[in-house]
Amino acid sequence: MFFFNRDLVLRPFQKKYFPQWFPALLQFVKKKEAYFSLNSFSIMLAKLQQTFPEISESVILDAWNYFQTLDKTETILNYVAENTLKFYFFMIKKKILMDKYSKTSKQQKHLMKLFVKFYRKVENATILQKWSDCKQIYYDTVLKLKVIYSIKKLNVYKIILIIISKNMIIANIWNKIDRKKKEVLK
Repeated sequence: MFFFNRDLVLRPFQKKYFPQWFPALLQFVKKKEAYFSLNSFSIMLAKLQQTFPEISESVILDAWNYFQTLDKTETILNYVAENTLKFYFFMIKKKILMDKYSKTSKQQKHLMKLFVKFYRKVENATILQKWSDCKQIYYDTVLKLKVIYSIKKLNVYKIILIIISKNMIIANIWNKIDRKKKEVLK
C-alpha cells in the first residue's frame, strides 16, 4: 500500500502553486473522463516528487503537462535524474562551489526542453549524449540536435525520391511494353 505525506499532497493546493497545477489537472480530468478524483491526481504527482526528489517541481510539472501519461513521464524524469546525478558527481569532482539547486534546476529545465522539442524526432539516448558532449550548454545542444534531425529528414527525402523514381521507371517500361503489345495485336 502506498503511504503519502499529507503536507506533500496538499502543498499543490496552496495559493502560490494552484495556478501552476491547474492546467495539468484539467487535462488529466478530461483525458481520464473524470472518474479519477482530485485526490488521486495529487497523490500521483506527490508520488512523482517522492520518486524524483532531486528534480524540481516545475520540471516534473512540465513533463506531466507534455506527456500526460505516467509511464512516459517517469521515463523522461529517469533520464533527467540520471543526468542530474552525473552533474552532481562532476561538480564534486571539479570542486566547484555554487548554489546546487538553482544551477541544476535550470539545467533540468533545459534538458526537459530538449526532450520536449525533439520528442519523436531524435532518440532520448542521442539527446543525452549530445547534452553531455556539449558540456550541458543548451544552445550548442539544440544546434547539434537540429543537424541530426535535418540529416534524418534528408535521408527520408532521399528514400522517397528513390521510390518515386523507381515507380516512374516501372511506369515508363510498362507503357513501352503495353504499346508494343498493341502494335503486335494490330
